Amino acid sequence: MRDYAKVSPHFWTGSTGKQLRQCPEGLVVAMYLMTCPHANMLGLFYVPLLYIAHETGLGFEGASKGLDSACEAGFCSYDPVSEMVWVYEMARFQVADSLKATDNRCKGVQNEYNSLPSNPYLASFFDKYSKAFCMTEKRANSTKKHTKNEAPSKPLASQEQEQEQEQENIHTNAQEESSETETWNPNIEQLKTILQTTKFSQRVHEILSLEEFQFHLGNFNAHHERNIQLTDNQKHRKFAQWLVQEFEKQLQRIERKNTSIRKTGAIPNRNVNDAWGEIQYYAPCTDDIELGGLI
Repeated sequence: MRDYAKVSPHFWTGSTGKQLRQCPEGLVVAMYLMTCPHANMLGLFYVPLLYIAHETGLGFEGASKGLDSACEAGFCSYDPVSEMVWVYEMARFQVADSLKATDNRCKGVQNEYNSLPSNPYLASFFDKYSKAFCMTEKRANSTKKHTKNEAPSKPLASQEQEQEQEQENIHTNAQEESSETETWNPNIEQLKTILQTTKFSQRVHEILSLEEFQFHLGNFNAHHERNIQLTDNQKHRKFAQWLVQEFEKQLQRIERKNTSIRKTGAIPNRNVNDAWGEIQYYAPCTDDIELGGLI
């Protein structure tokens, strides 16, 4: 985790910052990406959407909206398969505009770059910063870059190839439709193993016994229904993170309730008869009553 991060005041007045201001969630996500504990000096790092949703407090819908806005503003790119983000200008602000070859930071940049997990931005990062940071080793992209406005592939030359391509597309679409209609269910033992690696390793049984477990599973499947690139292992890991977040929310609700009870000094009583206080019993009247001229 970095001890500090640099954020230029021009972030608020630059063209990108002005565009981000049109979407408050985008502004929050952009600031988070520059200062979050998962970032590095390159601005190219691993950060699942779950982390963004939880640590910004935006939730999944807000985090997704904010991340899309940041990408559309030209602030960053995000690959949902590798869960890597690239904040384009972050290295320039965190390191320098350029470095001399004798600067030890050049070696630090290259080492950080070499240690990155596979992602579709490795070659582009090298092309952008290799000259400024005197980088010497370029890595090839290992996963396909997914973009919303990706250009269609070039048509094949021969009619026979076109027919084969068409049949392949039909088969692929059928597989995708089948995967979308099939509801994913986790392997509990595999899920338990993943949860045992979290900070709630001693409370795995409580997490798996959540009353709304199926409700959370339904929400998870709905959120990832079109993310067909996810493997079964990735789904298990993401669902485990989802459950941990929901379990933390439940603990926070319980804590708030207990705090409220401690402040009032007593457990709230929901007996409607208690509003009348203690019932009073009176002795029957045996003396004569003077009624005056009423009779």
